[in-house]
Amino acid sequence: MAGEEQLAGTVQGTLVRPSSHGDLGVVVLHGSSGRPDLERAQIFAKHGALALALHWFGGKGQVPGICEIPLEDFFAAVDHMKGLGCARVALIGASKGAEAALLVAAHDSR
Repeated sequence: MAGEEQLAGTVQGTLVRPSSHGDLGVVVLHGSSGRPDLERAQIFAKHGALALALHWFGGKGQVPGICEIPLEDFFAAVDHMKGLGCARVALIGASKGAEAALLVAAHDSR
């Protein structure tokens, strides 16, 4: 892997850069624990994907709990990955993160 970068602001979490990557980005959504799934993001990066272990609640300026998360927060993560050169962006999640990934996919045709 090439390295990790902490993101703060509209998109929060850890961006994991592979040594070299094509056009695939993966946004990894954690479950109800609130702990970003860095290990899973690192696995995707080891296989050549630019991966973002998204922190999607409980952070600075975010809703404190897992209820009423604006879908725009997830759309912003996809936009961020697109801005980094990812032509294709996948969302993957565990537990409540999987539920969020399905909901985002139902509302964002990208």
